[in-house]
Amino acid sequence: MVDHEPVGWVTGRGARTVGGYPVEVFGKRPGADLYHGTVSTFAKAGFELVERRPPSRALMRFRVSTDGNAVRR
Repeated sequence: MVDHEPVGWVTGRGARTVGGYPVEVFGKRPGADLYHGTVSTFAKAGFELVERRPPSRALMRFRVSTDGNAVRR
């Protein structure tokens, strides 16, 4: 699960987007590989996929509206 407290912290200081670099899970992975979270977990938390980065990472972004509220898709 993505912790939204850090998202609130940075948006409270003026950030309009928050980036994340989760792993893409293709088959079984050691638990340590999942430390940064998975693409599906970030997507469920409202992050959108920006691009896939090899070999198994992704760049994801959480957008915040101009009034400081989270933008959910």
